[in-house]
Amino acid sequence: MLQLDPETSLGLLLRLAGAAAFLLLAAAITGALLVAAIGFVRGSAEATRRAGMAALALAGVYGALLLAGPLLLGRRTLAPGQELAFCGFDCHLHLTATHVARDGGLDVTVRARSDARAAPEDPRYVTLSVVDASGTRYPADSMTLDTPLGPGDVYERTLHFAVPASATGLRLVGTWQGWPAYAIPGPDNIFVQRRSGIVLTADTGAT
Repeated sequence: MLQLDPETSLGLLLRLAGAAAFLLLAAAITGALLVAAIGFVRGSAEATRRAGMAALALAGVYGALLLAGPLLLGRRTLAPGQELAFCGFDCHLHLTATHVARDGGLDVTVRARSDARAAPEDPRYVTLSVVDASGTRYPADSMTLDTPLGPGDVYERTLHFAVPASATGLRLVGTWQGWPAYAIPGPDNIFVQRRSGIVLTADTGAT
């Protein structure tokens, strides 16, 4: 499997290709279904059949692209202090864990950083969770990364996760919120993003 860094040229290319494939295929499937509906209304069975088959074929291609990301892009494990990058047209939003402590659960201090030159970055659109070795996911009790980042800004917030003391192999995982994270093929797909995480070790910090 390919361990893809979204900030590399290949990562950028695959992200743009995924977004383009989503837009083009969604438009093509919608168009085929519209032609099928018109053919049905007009009583043209042949036009309806051909347009329906085209829509099914395009949907199959789209489904294959959605599955390809999680299957081909392998798990990426980041060491404490390394950053998760979140990309729109660029990759200027970075999150990392700077301190981890057990306190009736798990307290993780997260540093949000922007290296943008002009546009603001908003970590509120990112969902953070802790995942253990068994794959159990623990969402943050509340999302406190609620302040947009101006160009070059940095701030830290502590998030609490209800992680039992027996849980091991903990990783901090971040994904984009909203339905596009499920619908877009490639590195920005939520099931691909869930394969990247920062190793969390209690009572350690990162500089």
